[in-house]
Amino acid sequence: MKQFVYILILALGVIVLPSCDDDNYSEPNSGIKGRIIDEDTSEPVPMPVQGHGSSVKIRMFEKDRLHSTGADHSEMPVDFNAQMDGTYSNTWMFSTDYLATIEQANFYPIDTIAVTLKGGKITEYDIPVTPYARVEVVSAKIVQVVTGGALTQRDLKVTYKIDRSRHDYKIQSAFLAWHLSPYIDNASGNSSGKASVDYSATPDAGLLNVNLIQTYDLLNDGTFNDVVNKAIIKGNENRIFVRIGVSTNGKTNYTVSVPVTVSFLSGE
Repeated sequence: MKQFVYILILALGVIVLPSCDDDNYSEPNSGIKGRIIDEDTSEPVPMPVQGHGSSVKIRMFEKDRLHSTGADHSEMPVDFNAQMDGTYSNTWMFSTDYLATIEQANFYPIDTIAVTLKGGKITEYDIPVTPYARVEVVSAKIVQVVTGGALTQRDLKVTYKIDRSRHDYKIQSAFLAWHLSPYIDNASGNSSGKASVDYSATPDAGLLNVNLIQTYDLLNDGTFNDVVNKAIIKGNENRIFVRIGVSTNGKTNYTVSVPVTVSFLSGE
């Protein structure tokens, strides 16, 4: 009886083992990287902080996987986020033809992108777009006033300019945000302090290509004056980081994050 059981187990093993070969798939050996660039300036378009709900998302569909409806894209796209500096990268993809879309974008919609990835290569592909607004920090500094040996003013002052290539939508608002790190955007938790200005009643002609100024009161900011946060700032060469965001058509375009040096008084 025992001999019969052993023979049966061996026979089942012979039947089952070959099926394991079907699970040996080739690993991804291709990738793609590049920049999302302003088609008028050829500069990368600054993005939100990568990796959260408002990130600019790139979706790549394998073109040869068809829906039963006949649509020419896969049901299972490869999703990844653009980086803050306007670059993107995914080095773990299969070699095939893809159709790519960009979602949650802070630029005018673009057509679906067709791209072919080949084995053993990282394909470089820059994507030209038109941002809703182009924003630049002209200067950023901290204005301090000491009266009678006491600090009476500590304002973060940022001068910036707004430009754009198209005028389809009204510039709605702008915000100045500071943070302990350069990872700043309009999402909750991605700033240590923020001040906004409403531009909905200001004609766009008065906002474009002129110096605009926003200030933020650091003297009375509890987050800035927190003992732990001050220690972090001092450990980072007395620097905080600032960023301007401008909203148009419900989308936000950003400056790059800019470091600003704080001059602490003796005893702070």
